[in-house]
Amino acid sequence: MADLPPFIALKQTAAQAAANHDWETASHLYEQAMLLLEQQQQAETAVRLRTETALQQRNAYLAALHDTAVGLISRRNLDDLLTAIVTRAGQLIGTEHGFMYLETATGEELERKVGLGIFNIDRVPRIQPGEGLSGKIWERNQPLLVNDYPGWPERPPVIDRHLVQAMMGVPLQSGTKAIGVIALAHEYGSDQIFNEDQLLLLQRFGQLASVALDNARLFTSAQDARAAAEQASAAKSAFLASMSHEIRTP
Repeated sequence: MADLPPFIALKQTAAQAAANHDWETASHLYEQAMLLLEQQQQAETAVRLRTETALQQRNAYLAALHDTAVGLISRRNLDDLLTAIVTRAGQLIGTEHGFMYLETATGEELERKVGLGIFNIDRVPRIQPGEGLSGKIWERNQPLLVNDYPGWPERPPVIDRHLVQAMMGVPLQSGTKAIGVIALAHEYGSDQIFNEDQLLLLQRFGQLASVALDNARLFTSAQDARAAAEQASAAKSAFLASMSHEIRTP
């Protein structure tokens, strides 16, 4: 009896009471059994609804990632691309606050390229390796999530503790090397936090953004190379024309 589910055990006990003509006890036990059954059904329904909601959300994320891929990969202007990356990431996760840093030409610092929402003021234009959330992500080449940003010991003093509630970020990579960081945040006082599923989604988005970034840079390099070749060809043509003129002129 002890190993039986509570609903079945109560039902059997009620049946035994009825067999002994203890109708009051049987009725009471049947009521308890039906209450347990109803609670069990409600719990199962809640689990099913949570599962369906999670599946719908995942499908929506995948569809959004696909749409984002089409939109980002086709972009060629680097400034537009960077802003689009942060904007779309925030839309997928559900926040308007985000930023992006990329390596400087020397590779010794990160330079802020985009700031949206509460980050539209350029408080930290450059970041050293290991400095704050972005510096740590860049240095370790690993994602990082901080849901108590005001109390985080590594929070840079220049970031007011009443600005950000929660923050998470992931590295942007070229090959296996971290070349930048994309991060999202919830505003202080919003009582909102991030979860591991959202961090995983941002990682996937970061991988997609890295490909788009490489694509845009390759396109820019190809344009520069084409322009240089055209200039060289024009200079060569001008030189040959000048030499031909001098040769023909007595």
